[in-house]
Amino acid sequence: MAIEESGLEMYCAEDGAWYDGSLSLASENCVRVHFTNFDSDEDEYWEPGTLEDPLKLLQRVRISLEQLQDTQCRTVAKDTLVCGYYEDGDSRKYFDARVVHVEMHVDHIQLIFLQSLLPHLSKQKR
Repeated sequence: MAIEESGLEMYCAEDGAWYDGSLSLASENCVRVHFTNFDSDEDEYWEPGTLEDPLKLLQRVRISLEQLQDTQCRTVAKDTLVCGYYEDGDSRKYFDARVVHVEMHVDHIQLIFLQSLLPHLSKQKR
């Protein structure tokens, strides 16, 4: 049984990022997490207890966040929680972040945010 294109994001234990994904029962004792647009060798396997404990579940699965649209940028203020990204070579990794500074320019807005989950990515620009 799989939950495909469910509008859910899964937490990736390998890099600490959130990705669109689906869940399926791999066996009686194992839940398979497939990350959308990734090969199956990138799948993770969780013990079913992860899904039974609400706190553990909320740490690993959430409703997909809506992307911030260009027209909404002017509404973002310091301390706003956002889902920012970090470009790592050919891939883009998404992380929860808090805006620490907003710079308004004539032709664009630059958000500088603090990403607290990975210390080596402490300041990234979106």
